Amino acid sequence: MYRADIDGLRALAIVPVVLFHMFPEYLPGGFIGVDFFFVISGYLISSIIFSKIENNSFSFSDFYVRRVNRIFPALFLMLTSVLISGWFLLLPVEFAELGKHTASGAGFISNIALFSDVGYFNSAAELKPLLHLWSLGIEEQFYIFWPLILIFAWKKKYDLTKIFLILFLFSFLVNVLRVDRHTDEVFFLLHARFWELLIGCFLTYLERKRNLRDKIIQYRDWFSVVGLSLAFLGFFLLNGERKFPGAWALIPTLSTFLLIAAGPDALINRKLLSHKWLVALGLISYPLYLWHWPLLAFGQITYGESFNAFTKIILIIIAFLLAYFTYRLVEIPIREINQEFKKRLAVVLTSIVFGCGGIGLLAFFEILPPYNNSNAIRNISDAASDWDYPGRLISDKSKKGMRYRVQGTGNKEVVFIGDSNIEQYYPRVERLLERNSNFKIVFLAHGGCPPIRNIRDNRDSTDSCPTHVENSIKEALRPEVHSVVLGASWYSYFKKDTKYYIENNISKTIASQTNGFDGAMDELKNTLKILKHSNKKVYLVLNMPMGKVYDPKQMVERSFSSTPVKIHIEPLIKVEFDEKYAEVKKALIEVAMSADVIIIDPIDHLCLKDICPTATQDGKPFYKDESHFRPYYAKEHVKYLDRVFE
Repeated sequence: MYRADIDGLRALAIVPVVLFHMFPEYLPGGFIGVDFFFVISGYLISSIIFSKIENNSFSFSDFYVRRVNRIFPALFLMLTSVLISGWFLLLPVEFAELGKHTASGAGFISNIALFSDVGYFNSAAELKPLLHLWSLGIEEQFYIFWPLILIFAWKKKYDLTKIFLILFLFSFLVNVLRVDRHTDEVFFLLHARFWELLIGCFLTYLERKRNLRDKIIQYRDWFSVVGLSLAFLGFFLLNGERKFPGAWALIPTLSTFLLIAAGPDALINRKLLSHKWLVALGLISYPLYLWHWPLLAFGQITYGESFNAFTKIILIIIAFLLAYFTYRLVEIPIREINQEFKKRLAVVLTSIVFGCGGIGLLAFFEILPPYNNSNAIRNISDAASDWDYPGRLISDKSKKGMRYRVQGTGNKEVVFIGDSNIEQYYPRVERLLERNSNFKIVFLAHGGCPPIRNIRDNRDSTDSCPTHVENSIKEALRPEVHSVVLGASWYSYFKKDTKYYIENNISKTIASQTNGFDGAMDELKNTLKILKHSNKKVYLVLNMPMGKVYDPKQMVERSFSSTPVKIHIEPLIKVEFDEKYAEVKKALIEVAMSADVIIIDPIDHLCLKDICPTATQDGKPFYKDESHFRPYYAKEHVKYLDRVFE
């Protein structure tokens, strides 16, 4: 039986998702709309399966034909549009990545590909036009496995209540127990999300028991009021910094359960969710979900920092129009054709979608190059993915609690401690090691982890930094160690928007605040003194010049024109960076001098009087992003580290 209130519930799910993707600061929990869809999908799919099972008419072929005809038409249109837009607007390395995600989207494994790629709340996520297909991947995998499980259990006459309970507990416990240390796994993968879909499935099963339906009717208005209240609580209480889903996902899933269970005659369902405007939005929710994110992603890619609220609103209006026409001109006509033709159409649609995946693979393997494929653009595109740490360094897995890599067998051991800004020096160090075999080098480097005791990254669910730093310092204090080099992207940890904080037994302070900053400098000073008093030669490498002008992706200007990508390279204005970095640099120099360690200042070597060049005269970028050298540049030009090996 059709329920208009469920379409209204779809609207309640999709609108917050769209608003979150546009303006996350105003609706921080809008992303939980996807969890509403999971419960709705579980409910509706199980309703179809149960109704067919009960009258002995269930057919796997008919079931999957319906799924294909429902999902694939809009998916094909979106994938094709994204591939064409990407071919026209993206750099070679970006188009190859888009090809990978197109292939994974067509193959129902988007969530798996994205799990190994980037987190949903990662800043780079906004530049991935097919990021949103992760949820569709989960639903498609569910459509494959759940009918098989349900039909098998039904035929074997197993107790379905026990089946539901076992699967629910397994999935929910995986979700709750692993969310702290394996957040991306729990967010993206089916086994940790299965319980959300099962909530909808179980509700379908319960509704087939008449005595339970009668009990719910008595409290249906309360169900709907509490359900709606939970929804709005989640929209404003949750945000991207919480470990989600975890137990927090009970808010949107329980909300959806209560609103569906309340039935179409409940107060909220009857007065609000069944309103014609919400129902209309719900009817286009699926194509709207597919269209809105690629438009926003390409907008961000094209306009960069000038991507403003007005442009976002225009793009979302376009998304609504595309969703409406997809629904009216594609989805409705397909629903009205006869069953025999639907079977043939399903085969055609499957072939077409897989064909899109095949084109994606051609792009991924660079057999199909993008429109922007000149040598000059290739120079910039190649730079963005140019990183080879740890290179040929050997990892010693016996050193627990730190990233331990070593090369060389000389009697003078040099230990490098820091974040990815220390890692980037490896190509130069390797070159120096080739020239002087008296040295052995050890890299104790961990990306995003400065060599400061008790500093923590609020985004790091494993809280690995403190352990790594503590063990690295102990390792550096070994008698065999001759010299210790400490370095980091210092400025990054003390900016106003930093997510880092200093925590000891007494207090917890944001690193950018005065107390946090002073505490961090005191910790660094103590570390330097300990190393110095242990008869080590100690070097403190200050901040390298950094900024968006170094980022290869910022060296292009994009537009929908006959020349979609134009190269625009400019130097860093030294005085502008000096002003931003002045307080941190001054504090680092004072700390180094008080500990009597050797200061190495990259800016003195990499910048001219007034500017810091960002690329060679023939347009070859020096950096891979705004704050990391490319290996060739580190190897050939970062000569200020040579003094360590004298």
